[in-house]
Amino acid sequence: MDKNIEKAKEYFLRGLEKYNIEDYSRAEEYFNLSLKISPNRVSILTNLSATQIKLKKLDEAKRHLEKILSLEPKNILALMNLANVYSESRQFDKAHHYLDLAIQNDRDNPELLCNKGSVFRFEGKLENALELYSIAIQKKNNYNFAKFNQAICQLSLENLDDGWANYEFRESKYDEEIPRVKRPPKNTTIDILSEQGIGDVIMFASLIPLLRDYKNINFYIDERLIESFSISFPKINFSSHANMNNHINKNYQIRIGSLAQFFLREMDDFKKINKPFLKPVDSKIKQTEKYIKKNKINIGVYWSSASKQLGKVTKIPLIDIIKKINVNDKNIISIQDGDHEKELNDVSTKLQISLTKVKSFNLKNDISHLAALISQCDLIISISSTVIHLAGAMGVPTIVLSQYSPDWRYFQSSNKVSWYSNTYLLKQHKLDDWDYPLSLLNDEIDKIIKIGKSNL
Repeated sequence: MDKNIEKAKEYFLRGLEKYNIEDYSRAEEYFNLSLKISPNRVSILTNLSATQIKLKKLDEAKRHLEKILSLEPKNILALMNLANVYSESRQFDKAHHYLDLAIQNDRDNPELLCNKGSVFRFEGKLENALELYSIAIQKKNNYNFAKFNQAICQLSLENLDDGWANYEFRESKYDEEIPRVKRPPKNTTIDILSEQGIGDVIMFASLIPLLRDYKNINFYIDERLIESFSISFPKINFSSHANMNNHINKNYQIRIGSLAQFFLREMDDFKKINKPFLKPVDSKIKQTEKYIKKNKINIGVYWSSASKQLGKVTKIPLIDIIKKINVNDKNIISIQDGDHEKELNDVSTKLQISLTKVKSFNLKNDISHLAALISQCDLIISISSTVIHLAGAMGVPTIVLSQYSPDWRYFQSSNKVSWYSNTYLLKQHKLDDWDYPLSLLNDEIDKIIKIGKSNL
């Protein structure tokens, strides 16, 4: 029996080790092995369910969390994680229910208050969310995760001063004081560091034309962007952020997103930057010509994102989009990465519509090819994704199908994306209900195409 306990402990520790390096699949394997030996061990069930939430195995996580609560009905962590499961599956009423139960047992727990605030945020109830984030911060000094969540709400509500200040906590993993970022001194060399997501790097790169007061600029970015960025900004030195430590020196360093607070102080400031600034690679354009039909309106469609951003809707069924479009004079091009052959075939079979499929290059990893293909389209239709930033940065007309709970990047009051001059929003009027924006889609396409023709 002692040997079994030791073996369960060994598996458990290996699971923790894998979890801490974000190898969640292997972590799950080890936690399951440990659980077979000790099926009622709460610590194993807790870590296994947390791992399964990371893996989006929500039903399995729910089953293990419910088992914890059968053993310990007031287990705060289990109540909170069960709320997270329901929030991930967009059952927000149940998420609130379990968080309220947890808060009844631990009223001063800032993490519970912050999580409840985030459920409100996912529902689009930003003022309620801000109130709870503020209370959580009062109860825990330097609660940086709550401050970043505040930033998302503040920016969504166009409170740029407070929003940009709290945006500095976007990747703070520890509750520590973070000094306020200072504006880089003029006439110096600066090193610009990347953001985590490619879409955000592209979006914030719209600020580059404003950086005229600096002697020399080095920008460390995802290597997939280097080719397009180098031809778009020939005076800037681009290097891969993977090799940043080999090149970094004593120059002033600042992340590209941190520059926004110095240049975007009010909404009118976006008029200074919302011009096309990204150029496609000419040699890649030739390889996309076979997908373009010159006698038709070419529309690229992207409908499924791999984003792990909490609260984000990551998919709209392709068939729901296509059946709202009058396709008679249009060439619909799938610019979707990943394996979506079944959905493409469903459209072909059920709607008797033939879509153009791209198979000759990797749309996820070859950003230059994707940008070249987008640049040749008359219009892009996409959910919130890197695609809209690529299209917007090149000035390609774009329709964003936007969820009810706003992406802070689009702000709250506008039907256009402020970062780009030619990007339009069709937003849900009710949570998780696409009927309204999709009902407007064909008219919006006609309107944008008409504007494009009048500008020729």
